[in-house]
Amino acid sequence: MRRHTPLVVVLTAMATQFAPATQANAVQVPHAAIVSSNPADFTPDITKGQVNAIVVVGNLVVAGGSFNHATFAGGPDVAPVNILGFDATTGAISTTFKPKMANGRVYALATDGTNTFVGGTFTKTNGKPLPYLVKLDPAGKAITTFAPTITGTGVYDLVYANGLLYAGGAFSNAGGLGRTNFVALDPSTGLAAPGVSIPFTGTHNGGVSRVAKIDVSPNGSTLVAVGNFTNVGGNPRDQIALLDLAGATASVSTWSTQRFTNACNSVFDTYIRDIDISPDGSYFAVGTTGSFMGGANAGVLCDSVSRWELGRTGPSQQPTWVDYAGGDTTFSVAATGTAIYAGGHFRWFNNPYAGDTPGPGYVRRRGIAALDPVNGLPFSWDPGREQLGKGVFSLVGTADGLWVGSDTDTIGHEIHGRVAFFPLAGGKTVPPETPAVVPGDLYSVPGACSGTDASILYRVDAAGPALAPLDCGPGWAADSGTTNSPYRNGGSSTASWSSVPAVNANVPATTPSQIFDSERWDPSGGTEMQWNFPVPAGTNVQVRLYFANRCTCTNTVGKRVFNVGIEGSTVLNHFDIVADTGSDKGTMKAFPVTSDGTITIDFTHVVENPLINGIELINTDVPPQTQGAAEYLLHRTFDGTAAGAPSQLATTGTDWTRARGSWLTNGRIYSFWDDGRFYSRSFNGTTVGSSRLEFLHSLTTSQLPVLAVTGTFYENGRLYYTLRGDDRLLYRYFTPESGILGAETYVASPATDGIGWGQVRGMTLASGTVYAAKADGNLYAVGWTNGAPVAGSPTLVDGTGGWAAQGMFVRS
Repeated sequence: MRRHTPLVVVLTAMATQFAPATQANAVQVPHAAIVSSNPADFTPDITKGQVNAIVVVGNLVVAGGSFNHATFAGGPDVAPVNILGFDATTGAISTTFKPKMANGRVYALATDGTNTFVGGTFTKTNGKPLPYLVKLDPAGKAITTFAPTITGTGVYDLVYANGLLYAGGAFSNAGGLGRTNFVALDPSTGLAAPGVSIPFTGTHNGGVSRVAKIDVSPNGSTLVAVGNFTNVGGNPRDQIALLDLAGATASVSTWSTQRFTNACNSVFDTYIRDIDISPDGSYFAVGTTGSFMGGANAGVLCDSVSRWELGRTGPSQQPTWVDYAGGDTTFSVAATGTAIYAGGHFRWFNNPYAGDTPGPGYVRRRGIAALDPVNGLPFSWDPGREQLGKGVFSLVGTADGLWVGSDTDTIGHEIHGRVAFFPLAGGKTVPPETPAVVPGDLYSVPGACSGTDASILYRVDAAGPALAPLDCGPGWAADSGTTNSPYRNGGSSTASWSSVPAVNANVPATTPSQIFDSERWDPSGGTEMQWNFPVPAGTNVQVRLYFANRCTCTNTVGKRVFNVGIEGSTVLNHFDIVADTGSDKGTMKAFPVTSDGTITIDFTHVVENPLINGIELINTDVPPQTQGAAEYLLHRTFDGTAAGAPSQLATTGTDWTRARGSWLTNGRIYSFWDDGRFYSRSFNGTTVGSSRLEFLHSLTTSQLPVLAVTGTFYENGRLYYTLRGDDRLLYRYFTPESGILGAETYVASPATDGIGWGQVRGMTLASGTVYAAKADGNLYAVGWTNGAPVAGSPTLVDGTGGWAAQGMFVRS
């Protein structure tokens, strides 16, 4: 939820009683750091039920929900009725603030700085018929002059701003006027403000129409509302709407999105669970439920947290980013500037490709997490909740830290019954991003490839697209419907599959697993499938054949059996992939042969249809390309147009030819490595520290082909990179504080931009320009703005050669 502090409202003597204030203080409390992961020890324990809302009124913390028992060390047990007050610094349960909200739950709390507004489905307050919305004085007594007269079934959220109390819920009358599910009330009398009359109607997926959550921007000009509705003030708005509060009469903003029109699980009438506006008013966060419905693959926003920019207008709005939990709910979000905290019963984040199980890229976070506002990736903050329960329902940032309300007894590996507090003291400051500038020092990572490995004669991705090499050899040629291989006969068919789950140890690390994502199979009848590769007579060759049984139709032994012959000799007799390797697993079979001028590979039927995923021919008469270790970085001065003479900076024990792209941020060099892993090392300009293993979190070579990376640079939460043979510029999210890489791949610039990113051999960003070395050994400059290259061809900076590298970065 959000943090509510009293607003100072300035009204002229001639202003009407309900006119929106022209000035308002922010309703969010900004934090300069991530809070400590060690919860404070002083909080009381609520031993049953759940906490739905928390508000801090001076030094009194008020928690509301559905509960009837609480304890505090050194004090007697108490029996609160859905609401509890306790000291914000000692945790002592108040002996004077003891209201009782009977026959229903408390869902919402707000304060004017002195008094507490309470909303929910309760029908009695302190034994009196004061339903749904009341105002309590500091002693917990109902202020009866505040008479909102709600007719309906409940109030679900409250915000005090602009000198008014905004309320959302399920009602048809409030404050003495007909108000449908949303109202602005005079906080003294409870009368409805005549200048705010916007009905919320309709249902997203059946159920009861209602406004579930609201928040108001720090300047008081914009209100965000979510819930079960499809029409707002006569305008189509599905589950989410923005209101303009700046004028004398509130109106519906033109801002709208279709991203919440899709259905999630049919059991939910609405699946948005919470929203919160950032302290600076620039964006708001949205948390949802809904079950796994395909995640990033489907484009729906079920079980996710997303960021949306404020200050925009018009239809078809899109989120800045989305982080998927993989099928688990986020009930609450709190934006504090430094972080977006999320609470629920999720188990992971950065998990867009799997439901109810960890998928590629997943990061374990149990029920509570801190996300990077720039890209949504988890920060390292991970107090954990051993008991997930139903979830965390309230997150409230104050000047001192973060309050958490839930339905469980443990958090941060400690006992804290349903209420916990994480202090800012002892928290972690996130280093600000410092972009590189020139003039500066340019460092290059020595390259491992001096040319193309001549020992590799052919590589074919049977039935698939062209694939970049993961070594110094040539790429894998396409053999798809649009690009047929000239080395095979006709008559065969193709099939495509998702990423292969596993490969055998006999598959070389330099073979991309994507070759198993498609297969060429030979149907019965007609000419049997055959491949013919011209190779000079007398050449000694190793033929590598790649197989994987991906179809469930043949995933048991005996369902698919075939023969393979090379140069007229049977090399695989009655070959059964499943019997040999298992189903859904890649394997490679290698055979030596001496060419007679053409190497012929035949496939013949036995049971069902033969298949092949990839073919590779290695000239064993030619040694594979190797290069000695390079335990140094090349260093030059560089002003953007001219470079000084290169010198070697010794890095004893680190062979940089093994790097596959390197970049510098926050005083650390990050590098992909030829072992398929990801490392970082501290760097102060003269000394490189020892390596630290960063985690790829189960990202496979299909999602991130580490060995094919040829250039990288980092900017504003994004890691941009190039792949050998791929003319696109790609990026994925990256958060240096946690070292976490995003699971999803995005295209920053297409192959048609004319820049030729597939030829990059090291690149960096400095002073708004991308400096890229290419395979020709020269250095080029590409303009850069708003996260994308400027159209046009690269400009030659230095044509003397020697620039090709495994990585490049500027240290200002």
